[in-house]
Amino acid sequence: MLRAAASVNGVPIFAQGANRIPADRFPSRMSGDHYRHVIATAAKANTNMLWVWSGGSYQNERFCDLCNEYGTGIRQNHVHLLSILRQARNADGGSARGQRIWSAR
Repeated sequence: MLRAAASVNGVPIFAQGANRIPADRFPSRMSGDHYRHVIATAAKANTNMLWVWSGGSYQNERFCDLCNEYGTGIRQNHVHLLSILRQARNADGGSARGQRIWSAR
């Protein structure tokens, strides 16, 4: 039996989605047309959820408004999650050299 791992207002949903990686490091350079194209393309692919990799920032209001318009949910990655994971890995015996390589990527 399949069980939903996500819920909205207490109602289980089936989330079929895709990863969203910001196309530009400077969100101010992204146009509303670009956001509409990305979200409309995801909707045409029958997705109802976008997992947003933040890269240290959150999406703007225009992106969120368009997701709402298309009925697309957003799962926003936590900005500082990687630093927490890196600290945990080092505490478990990760090497300092490996940490420097990981951080440089």
